[in-house]
Amino acid sequence: MMFRICSSLHRSAVTAAKESKRFYSDAGKLVTVTTDDKSGISTVSLNRPPVNGLNYDLLQSISTALTTLEKSKCRGMILTSDNPSVFSAGLDILEMYKPDPARVKDFWTTLQDTWIKLYTTSFPTVALINGHSPAGGCLLALSSLPRKMTKLEFREATVNWLLNNKEKDLQIFLNYINQPKVQEGLGMYLESLKKKSAK
Repeated sequence: MMFRICSSLHRSAVTAAKESKRFYSDAGKLVTVTTDDKSGISTVSLNRPPVNGLNYDLLQSISTALTTLEKSKCRGMILTSDNPSVFSAGLDILEMYKPDPARVKDFWTTLQDTWIKLYTTSFPTVALINGHSPAGGCLLALSSLPRKMTKLEFREATVNWLLNNKEKDLQIFLNYINQPKVQEGLGMYLESLKKKSAK
């Protein structure tokens, strides 16, 4: 059954390129939404070069797209990337390195709210993973259609805990990323990226 749904959604995405469709995107064009008028299936494409790193703005754009699709009575959604080699590289390290307390609170809350919103949509969702998808990218992908296979274990245990313990979850995250060794490691990693890009 799941294969048929995935195949149908994939065919719809390909067909949408040839047929009547509607477009809209957020102001920063971090997310583009294309809706096939015949099928009612929307394709949400991530577009935050170079690797769709999940920062506050991209997560907010995904959340806004999901809200809009819920209101429009969307029949199905495909989540994919405009980058052919990376679906999403996960959380943006700059959101966690030397974090501003207010910003990191907004970031973490938006991350949790976005994946829960994706996980609990009223319409079927499929992630077309067209490239690498570690960590937070995997979180987005796993929040799509596979939820049907793990609904009882995952939804009841994890989602309800997060909904009821947002402040505690945020505090766990803050305590972790503010550890001196974690900040030192993030700083070293960022320096190595700067050296690679300078070559």
